[in-house]
Amino acid sequence: MQSIHRVWRSRRRSLRLEPLESRRAPATLVSPFQVTYQDADGDRVAVTLSKPLLTPDNVDGVLQFDVGRVDGDNTTRQQLRAIDVRALEFHIPGLSITVMATRGPATGGDGRAPVGRINAGDQELGVVTIDGDLGQLDGGGDPANIPRLRGLAVHSLGRFGLATGAVQQVVTVRGPVAFIRVATDVTGVAIHVGNGNFGGPAGRVGSVFVGGSLIGGAADDSGGLSTEGPLGPIIIRGDLIGGPGFWSGRIDTFARLAAITVGGSVVGGPALESGQIAATAGMGPVVIRGDVVGGAGELSGTVFSYGSGSVSRVAVGGSVRGGTGRASGSVLVFTGVGVVHVGGNLVGGSAAASAGLTDAGMIEAGRITRLTIGGSLIAGTNGTADPFQCNGAIRVRDDIGSLLVRGSIVGTPTNPAVIAARGQEDPAGPADLAIGRLTVLGRVENGLILAGTGLSGLDLVPLNADAQIGPVFVHGDWIASSLAAGAVPGANGYFGDADDAKIFEMEDNPRVSSRVASWTVGGQVLGTLGGTDHYGVVAEVVGVVTVGGTLIPTKPGKSNDDFALGITDDFRVNEV
Repeated sequence: MQSIHRVWRSRRRSLRLEPLESRRAPATLVSPFQVTYQDADGDRVAVTLSKPLLTPDNVDGVLQFDVGRVDGDNTTRQQLRAIDVRALEFHIPGLSITVMATRGPATGGDGRAPVGRINAGDQELGVVTIDGDLGQLDGGGDPANIPRLRGLAVHSLGRFGLATGAVQQVVTVRGPVAFIRVATDVTGVAIHVGNGNFGGPAGRVGSVFVGGSLIGGAADDSGGLSTEGPLGPIIIRGDLIGGPGFWSGRIDTFARLAAITVGGSVVGGPALESGQIAATAGMGPVVIRGDVVGGAGELSGTVFSYGSGSVSRVAVGGSVRGGTGRASGSVLVFTGVGVVHVGGNLVGGSAAASAGLTDAGMIEAGRITRLTIGGSLIAGTNGTADPFQCNGAIRVRDDIGSLLVRGSIVGTPTNPAVIAARGQEDPAGPADLAIGRLTVLGRVENGLILAGTGLSGLDLVPLNADAQIGPVFVHGDWIASSLAAGAVPGANGYFGDADDAKIFEMEDNPRVSSRVASWTVGGQVLGTLGGTDHYGVVAEVVGVVTVGGTLIPTKPGKSNDDFALGITDDFRVNEV
């Protein structure tokens, strides 16, 4: 360090430094810590290092402008295209870089100083602060889990694309990062933290704040953040928006996501997994104050926990809407989730004339403790002859503790709104509740509610003859809909006629009977007029039945009730 000061002192007289305002050459080496210059729109800008490392010999290699040089004879305004820390002779751990801009009294400016690129080489950086836009940051070599960047604080990322000097729109850090702060938007920049040790501490990010939106672009991974280690908590005040690039507008970690709050919406794009929140090892609370909206890309516009970890809570203030891509506009949790709340509607995707569609506009999990839909569950519509299923659906591999729909459940005659839960894989006792309680404050029309039906691959198949449903209460009418526990329809595909049967392909514990504990409908029970369709409530045991305030007696025991309800003569309560 002493040698640095000697070099500086030996050259100080020959530099004949003057205040910036009185110099015609804008870029000036003020001290071993600082260079000042005038940027392209007139701001006075100071670039400051936390260590006295700048010398007349290295400064032009460290700070690279579009025109001119430091202490040159140019009189034009300059764009700082690169800060290249590799040009420094001394590498000191924790080197911080600050770029601050001030509007010039006479020259004007916007108070922001864009920087094209920061190349750190093997330098361990402290906090990088840019009072403007940053296009690219290369964060060092391959550390042994040591910080290569303490923190990043910028006004925006990627606003100017490659115009200010970035070679590509990326921020790459190969060691843990304490924080990332972006005052406004991240536009098209791919942020990646990690060194190839997936799940390891080198890929950890302590916290992330984005004051605007994360906006995906045409490049793969653009406008998003991926980490190989634990991530979070994250606050995004605007939207998370997918673009044309694969995995664009995406938050993704190969470890656990501690928590995330999105002030706006999560919006899928035309590409695979664009506009997505994803984690391998589970998530803490996920709060999206706007909507979750699917796009044309598969799995676009989704909350996706695809590993072994659980999710504590998912809360969507608006609606969850499927797009035209498979499994788009969905909440998908491979294991369990505590509470899921959707303030608006759950709306299935609809197919165009050229292709079928599956699983768009869906909530799926291994287990859900409590699920609330503030609006309605609405199935999508199919304009094709291609496969179309579970677009507007709730699908659970094991069980739902309770489900409240404050609006209605509404499907179409050919595409019902589906609620399906398998129940326990190996129940230990006489109870095997697949759906603990179901309450619908509106009506159920063209709905299909199934206990004992689960997933085999991507298809709904009967798996559990012992599945049970707790109390079911519907405030309005029950129209052209079926409710079944541990049962399958006959060859015609409809419940409510003589060929209803118990599931026999898989689990059937003789100590456990499939059951609907009670079924209460506040309005009417109706099928359809004419045609060959049928509907029903089907299980080995159907408990208390109440329709329109009238209690309808059922016989004690199992497999001994079979009677019609309603005026359309195509709806039955049937114990198989």
